[in-house]
Amino acid sequence: MSRYIPEGTRVAIRSLKPNSPAKWYYVKDRVNVPDGPLPEVACPMGTGNSVFRIEHMGFQVFFTNACLRQREETGVSEEQAKNLRLRLLDYDVPDNAVGRELKDGTKFQHPSSWLNKYAIRTTESAWVIPEGNLPYYELARIREVGGKWYSKKFDPSEASGLIEDCVSALKAEIGTMLASAETSRQTAEEKLEATPADEDPNAAQKKFLATASGIKSRHEKRLKNLKEAVGRFGISTLSAAFEKASTSLDALKASMENRARLYVKAVEAAKATGTAEGQAVAKSLQDNTIPPEVAADYLQEHGEEQTAEALRTAFGAGVQEDDTYSLTDEK
Repeated sequence: MSRYIPEGTRVAIRSLKPNSPAKWYYVKDRVNVPDGPLPEVACPMGTGNSVFRIEHMGFQVFFTNACLRQREETGVSEEQAKNLRLRLLDYDVPDNAVGRELKDGTKFQHPSSWLNKYAIRTTESAWVIPEGNLPYYELARIREVGGKWYSKKFDPSEASGLIEDCVSALKAEIGTMLASAETSRQTAEEKLEATPADEDPNAAQKKFLATASGIKSRHEKRLKNLKEAVGRFGISTLSAAFEKASTSLDALKASMENRARLYVKAVEAAKATGTAEGQAVAKSLQDNTIPPEVAADYLQEHGEEQTAEALRTAFGAGVQEDDTYSLTDEK
């Protein structure tokens, strides 16, 4: 079955016994829905709407198409899922715990920075983890700083559904991670474009390139942790998502490096004209008070056609930036 009604969904139910009344009901555990066409009937609650009907555990269940969710492909069989003995893991750490020195001389790091290589977060505070992967040594550090951690075993019958939830959560997390990387890129480029006129553009470029490397390495580490967690669950359907994320991070760094080189080249080319106007264009570029297309027009007029065209392309001046650099777009 590829469809289900998720926990917490409001549906109408009625006993299979003759003349039983219908009532509203909030689903406590996901209800699997058969594949193929479903019978449509009038809503038994008198709403006037047409609804679908299935039989489940001695009841008729009535619902609309909006109640349905598609099951995630995980590559994990039901038996494999049960054998993982999944547990809920939660924690609570003091606000001032991060950075505190521990007995072994290291600094305490927030659990969210390392737990994602052992477990998968399905909600803001709930992590799902195979019982055999509980990182007791790391968890002991939480208690050392005055925090607490809790673990509760899930019913084996919930295992397959939980892993589907994990896959959905991971897809969302990858998207959030790439959006964060894109935001960091935009912030760094705004700082580069606002470099003071009295600062060496080559020094500004060096800072920018260091930032680009930092953005890429920081998110690559997070991606590596997510891959490690996926391996612990045996999930085999996220390879394409991870590959796309890795390619996007590579493209992000390449685009930042290209912009940095062009920025410095444009400033130097404007200065090299030897005119007062060229000096003014260079200063305006560094002060971020001139649109890139204006600087590009000036450079083209003074024989720097290639630099001008590259500047227009890289900074989106009148052309659409190569969609290779779009990190959150689903192709």
